[in-house]
Amino acid sequence: MRLGDLPPNFATYICSHLAAGERSVERVWLELDGDLWMCCGEEDDDFTDGEAWKIVGLKHLLASDPSIPTLLDLPAGFQLSREAKVWTVSPLIFRST
Repeated sequence: MRLGDLPPNFATYICSHLAAGERSVERVWLELDGDLWMCCGEEDDDFTDGEAWKIVGLKHLLASDPSIPTLLDLPAGFQLSREAKVWTVSPLIFRST
């Protein structure tokens, strides 16, 4: 699956920092159930607080950050992460809480 192939209104979960426009997207992942998530990747992202995450249409994120790769394949259970302006694809590591 490519992000660019998804409909513009595809529901995407984002961290509160992205929602507030405070930080850029540094991590994108597609869960096995098809949920798409994006975050800034900082340590203060709270994955246990449902209130800290917002849902927006994918088009909103792609328009706000054109550097998000829309042509890379992102299979379910994988993530895109950015380091030094380079995006890489890797398996999603699930951590137990």
